[in-house]
Amino acid sequence: MVAHDRVPATARALAADLAAAPRASLELLKQDLAAPLLAATDAAIAREAAMHRTSFRLPEVMDRILGGYGAADHPDRS
Repeated sequence: MVAHDRVPATARALAADLAAAPRASLELLKQDLAAPLLAATDAAIAREAAMHRTSFRLPEVMDRILGGYGAADHPDRS
């Protein structure tokens, strides 16, 4: 952490350090920093997909979906 008045200078110094690093090193750093976010995203998508598979089978949920978006292409409703 730096004092508020030192943020711009500190940010420029950090940016200059990063810009001087080899591209391959920066790519590895980016992969490493992104890995936990990507893993969390994959887990969240899997949970949401499971919830959709369960809830979309409920007649009251399907009725709400069809009521809001129409039933023209749905094989079980008209």
